[in-house]
Amino acid sequence: MSLTPVPARTAVVPAAPSSAASPRALIDYDFETVLRVPPKRRLVLWLMVALIAAAAIALAVLKVDIVVSANGKIVTSDSEIVVQPVETSVVRSIAVRMGQQVKAGDLLATLDPTFSQADRDELVAKLRNLCATYDRLDAELAGRAYDPANPNADEQTQRDVFRKRQAEYTAKLGAAERKAEQYKADLAAHKIEVKNLEEQIRLASQAEGMYQQLVAKDLASKLKLIEASQHLVDARTRLDTNLGEQQKLAEQIAGAEAERDGFKEEWQRKLSEDMAQTRSDRDGAAARLSKAQLRHELAVMTAPEDATVLELAHRPAGSVLREAETLMRLVPKHAPLLFEVQVDTRDVARLHIGDRATIKLEALPWQQFGLAYGVLKALTPDTVGDDNARETSEEGASPELKNQARQSPTHYRARIELTQAKFRNLPEGFALRPGMRVVCDIKVGRRSILDYVMNPITRVIGESLREP
Repeated sequence: MSLTPVPARTAVVPAAPSSAASPRALIDYDFETVLRVPPKRRLVLWLMVALIAAAAIALAVLKVDIVVSANGKIVTSDSEIVVQPVETSVVRSIAVRMGQQVKAGDLLATLDPTFSQADRDELVAKLRNLCATYDRLDAELAGRAYDPANPNADEQTQRDVFRKRQAEYTAKLGAAERKAEQYKADLAAHKIEVKNLEEQIRLASQAEGMYQQLVAKDLASKLKLIEASQHLVDARTRLDTNLGEQQKLAEQIAGAEAERDGFKEEWQRKLSEDMAQTRSDRDGAAARLSKAQLRHELAVMTAPEDATVLELAHRPAGSVLREAETLMRLVPKHAPLLFEVQVDTRDVARLHIGDRATIKLEALPWQQFGLAYGVLKALTPDTVGDDNARETSEEGASPELKNQARQSPTHYRARIELTQAKFRNLPEGFALRPGMRVVCDIKVGRRSILDYVMNPITRVIGESLREP
């Protein structure tokens, strides 16, 4: 059934026919024709408009996270343990391999101890001799016998020295005392002679007086008087000589006693000096022995704590290690783990300490094994690396090195602390280990989807509408 066209200005609106409008009515626009279009078609139009409006509102209202993505690896909060010799040494054996887990006290490597052992043995012998010498001097100074029980070779030698020195001391001291005693004996003899001389003087004086009386009475000759006077003068002369010799002997006695006392003091002084020097030498040798003992012990390298061998230098048995040359690096087993990542210089302005981060392990796809979460704890104040490193490294380099240079430009270094690990279906024996590569998404804020869509457009327009 076809529709009959009606005049445009008629006021009567007929009921909608059951069949579709004629092609002519659909092509020629007419208000009444539009009104006669089925309602379902108008509903679809309004739904499309509503969907577009809802999408626009959603773009403006809904927000998404702003994240800074950074690559890095797992590190420990404690420093790595560096195993290296304290002096140039020869490698005797290496007992571990890279990646091996070791416990505290486990053998890592052995160095040739020939030089350190020779130094230690020399100092041990020297210290033993100095200790024996010090004990002998201490016994001499204290005036006691030196006779150690179960003496070693050095103590036997010092015991012989002690006996010889005691014999020398006794002989010299005895000679000085005998000399003084001899002077004292001579003095005593002279004192006894004084009494005889005084008696002779008394008798000679009496004889002289008697002869004077007899000569006065002409009963004796003057010759006898002269002889008596001569005897008196001789006796007095011998007395004066005796007294002079007594004074000289007293001075000799004082000199001998002073010499004896001086010998004692000199002996003690020399002992004290030798003892002080020996004590100093002994203490110095003990200190050097401690260092030599430590160097000898360090020839056997052991693990200071539970750790994992991270790096191992290629040094076969018989090779020479220079002083402080790194032989291996260990990572402490129980040290807290951190994630050290490289932040691009374009993203550092948006980072703040305390920002939350989502951590993905390259070794475990996060869709299958889950994620870890952390907090930004540290950020370097300056960039790490050389600004010209990328350019210089790409000149004349292989494609692999060029790719590596592009992936490692100048960057900031950040550390993220692990707060939560939501892993699942982990392989048997799996554990987080230092050196594992990670990708960290650090949440730095939120923005609307409209901003996300419009920012590239705005940037393109802003960069294109300007003079070159």
